[in-house]
Amino acid sequence: MAVIVFVHSSGSSARIFDPVAGVLADRHRTIAPDLPGHGTRPGPFTMDEAVSVVRGSLPPEPVHLVGISLGATVAALTCLAEPDRVASLVLSGGIARPPALLAVQRFVMTLLPERTMAALVGREHPGLVPQFQRAGKATALAALREIAAVDLRPWLPSIAVPALVLVGGRDRANHPGARELAAGLPRSRHVVVPDVGHLWCLTAPERFAAIVGDFVESPGPA
Repeated sequence: MAVIVFVHSSGSSARIFDPVAGVLADRHRTIAPDLPGHGTRPGPFTMDEAVSVVRGSLPPEPVHLVGISLGATVAALTCLAEPDRVASLVLSGGIARPPALLAVQRFVMTLLPERTMAALVGREHPGLVPQFQRAGKATALAALREIAAVDLRPWLPSIAVPALVLVGGRDRANHPGARELAAGLPRSRHVVVPDVGHLWCLTAPERFAAIVGDFVESPGPA
């Protein structure tokens, strides 16, 4: 039985992986910490503190790190910090460096009232609204600020573990970032998952669990 550690996206919490963990429960042990400022963990959010939280959640045996969106960056940085404690990486909707569009997104979010931001989240994922409201606008903006300062490209070649880089077929804004991320990892596979969007662990948990479970059980050579 492998140990899988899930790292969630900005403005959500560890609860977004509850359906996935439920599917995998009979095959693997799962761990999902709340990042700073999210769920039950107090803020403020910083990337260093997020990595520290994930490192603190790791058991003695090597784990399979699974991150989505912001969580993909946190997972990659955790692997760099704890290379001997990570057996493989699954990175979904991740990026190797901040795209130019990120600055625009931060500017727009700065202007929007928190209630409007929550309503926008609810259009695609109604169940995510309470988690976003708990995290709040300040945490969402802090996460954007922190991820804008991270460029993984110089460090990706030193990640020696097998990596599965996923991106939803409908998550077109993140297709270039996923390709660049996969290209920089020496033992990676890049898969575009058809008919899903960015946070597809919420919309297709059985499919997400099946892909993660299959990879964890047989990461294989790149």
